[in-house]
Amino acid sequence: MCMSNEDSLRRVINSNRKFDDAAAEEAERALLINSFDSELRARLLFYYSVGCKESYQQFSETRFKHISWFVENVPDSKFCGDELFYLPQESAFFKPLKDIWLEQISKSESLARRVNAFMFLLNANDSNIHRYYEEFFQSSRHDIWVLALDDLLNESYSCFDARIAIEAKRLKRLKRLDCCSEPNSAKGETQKWLKEAVEFEALASTQDFAEILEEFSVNPTISSMVKLSGYTANRFNANSIIGFDPQMVSVRLGLVAWIIQVLPKSIFANNPYFTGPFSGPIDFQIYPRNGVSPLINPIDFLSDLWIAQLQKSPGEKVLARNAAFFSNGIQLSTPLQAKKISDELKKRPPLEKMS
Repeated sequence: MCMSNEDSLRRVINSNRKFDDAAAEEAERALLINSFDSELRARLLFYYSVGCKESYQQFSETRFKHISWFVENVPDSKFCGDELFYLPQESAFFKPLKDIWLEQISKSESLARRVNAFMFLLNANDSNIHRYYEEFFQSSRHDIWVLALDDLLNESYSCFDARIAIEAKRLKRLKRLDCCSEPNSAKGETQKWLKEAVEFEALASTQDFAEILEEFSVNPTISSMVKLSGYTANRFNANSIIGFDPQMVSVRLGLVAWIIQVLPKSIFANNPYFTGPFSGPIDFQIYPRNGVSPLINPIDFLSDLWIAQLQKSPGEKVLARNAAFFSNGIQLSTPLQAKKISDELKKRPPLEKMS
């Protein structure tokens, strides 16, 4: 297994907070020798977007040079959808960059390319945004990325509804397991699973991810769930106009639903590493839009799963505690869903009186 270039670019941005003027000058000279060093170029782009002390005009020209290089050379990369690539309409470089994006779209049917270009245009409130939506996504309306963009465009919150329907049907066939419950686990078991998750996240390629995802879809196990949780844990957040990676969040929805249905008393059910972002969207920097969480429908679905588990086992202390953990986490983002779980918990004895 090896890290993909996509991941290396992401980690460059996440870790690069101290790139200074001298390092930038040295990097620019290095790019003259090897212009395809994308990691070095990513560091520079971050620097010119966040840490640069030049005048605005100099900053814009240099930033545009690096943005346009990425758009011309790797327009299908998720990295090109990052907010580092956004420009306001009033910028002198908005129109030239828009033209580059439209030219790149004319060369390929790539959906990823269209998504990146559309986010750039949507962020700038382009006057032709609805026309571009129709043109770009005519044959891909059911893709999770397109559904997420449709939510943004139309102020709706339904992009995960199809996934919810699939999970609801699949979960009916699954039975609860009583392994990995916290009273019996202690720290050793928790650390073992966390180690497996972190190791997979650090080393897995996109092909490894696809294979484990297929394995989990056909025959879900704790091991495959842990690996997928590890892979997606640091990938579902995104510095884009959407605010998250809808593909990764969709995968996480399936994982969290499985945990609640199959392992509701487990150590996984009260650990944000496995239950995020649904157990606390704001903690994961997924904020409400117009007062409504973009994850409201998945959280409502997961809340109903918790309520069903509480009704099935009204006297189980660990299960009730895990449900309370979820309810407390969603209080700020989806208070009505939190209240549903809280009201169900009030129907049973206090936690300290349960077995």
